[in-house]
Formats: sequence, C-alpha cells, structure tokens
Amino acid sequence: MRINILNSNDVVLEFLAIDMAWHTNSGLTEFKHHQAHKLVESLTAEHQPTLVAEMKELSQLLDGTPNQLFVQAFLTMELVDRAVQTATLYYSQRIPEELGQFDWLPGQPRAQRFQPSSGRRAADLLGSRRQVAGAGKLARG
Repeated sequence: MRINILNSNDVVLEFLAIDMAWHTNSGLTEFKHHQAHKLVESLTAEHQPTLVAEMKELSQLLDGTPNQLFVQAFLTMELVDRAVQTATLYYSQRIPEELGQFDWLPGQPRAQRFQPSSGRRAADLLGSRRQVAGAGKLARG
C-alpha cells in the first residue's frame, strides 16, 4: 500500500487494528456490559422521561449485541471520532475554506436533522460513545 502518495494530496488517513488473540469472550462481554451500564448509570428521575427511555433502550441494545459486532462497532465509532477530530484540525490549518459550511446530515431540512428517530444513526451512537468516554478502553485479556 502506498501511503506516501496521500501526503502530496492533502489526505488524512486514520486506521485502527485489534489483535483479537489478546481478548477473551468473557472479557469482551464484561467490557460490553460495563459500557452499556455507563450509558444509564447517571440517569435520574430529574431527566426527561423520553431521554431516559431512549438511553435505556440504547443500553439494552448495546448489551445484547454479539461480541464480534460490538468490537467492530466500538472500533468504527472510535475511528470516526478520531478521523473527525484529526481532519477538522488538519483541514482548518491547511485548507480552512473547506470547513466553511458543514452539515452532518446533508439533504435534510435543518429542523429535522436532530430529531429522535426509531433507527439509530451513527451520529447517535457516536454521541453516546462520547458520554461513556470515561468508561475506559478495551484492555488486554
């Protein structure tokens, strides 16, 4: 793979890899349960009921996800998070006009962009991932 060519074309490359031989199924399950619990552990009766219900639903969805899919989704969200941070900084310094107007959901009227929906968007999960960022990283074993 010729990564060198990317340098001359103002391209940002981010990738993640995981060695699954370092992780046991029980360790992954424990980490997944911990992440799911972190989504709801600080919710109280003072929170809006629809938020509480959606976060509990998301927590249950996460907890019931097969480990292989959980790891894939977890790493994908980590990669998207890193890529957005890196690209924003990179392009704001190298080509600032590229960031003049930015829409997460192009093609939708602005009023509909942040409305809750029954389907889960990557942006919803990425936002949830940011909430549990302090929950830790996937450790060996």
